[in-house]
Amino acid sequence: MPFWFGKKKIAVSPGGSTILSYDEPGKRTVGFPEESTLDDFAVRETVYNRLFGTSDHVSHEIVPQVPHIDVYIFKPSTGREFHTLVTGGMSDCALNLPREVGGKAARRVELIFYCE
Repeated sequence: MPFWFGKKKIAVSPGGSTILSYDEPGKRTVGFPEESTLDDFAVRETVYNRLFGTSDHVSHEIVPQVPHIDVYIFKPSTGREFHTLVTGGMSDCALNLPREVGGKAARRVELIFYCE
């Protein structure tokens, strides 16, 4: 398996599975981010409200992770006859992309799911 995202083999589980680490040396993955992402959060919510309307529900992470990722749930509306689920927070941290990709892909992304 290519280690595109900076992963490295660090251990083997009792069941024999390889455990890969996605951590960057010196970066925290649990707790709260060192820098505030409140401005990013406000901009995201403004865009989501403009595109999808007011969210019906937001599923929040229980354990604070870095980045903190929520899932916004939007009910069907006029012109959109399906539920829409959108992540919020993934783009707070840039992705580590494979060298082959170079500048051809966005390093900060959120996911949008359409469901019936």
